[in-house]
Amino acid sequence: MKSIGIGLLPVFERARIKPVGKAAGLGAKRALLSLKERAEADAGAQKIEYIELAKHPDFQKEFIEGMAFP
Repeated sequence: MKSIGIGLLPVFERARIKPVGKAAGLGAKRALLSLKERAEADAGAQKIEYIELAKHPDFQKEFIEGMAFP
């Protein structure tokens, strides 16, 4: 996996990675065709919390350090 090779993701057992293909398209199709699936998606969306990272005191330092790929 190239993202592990450049340091974007930590090294872990590759056997745990399973490609899921067109997951976003499948989710959109399910939400359009099923009221139950749409309600579950809406419930999940309500749990999302917006966090303004730029206001976090250590964000700039952590961000810059994270940009240094191996």
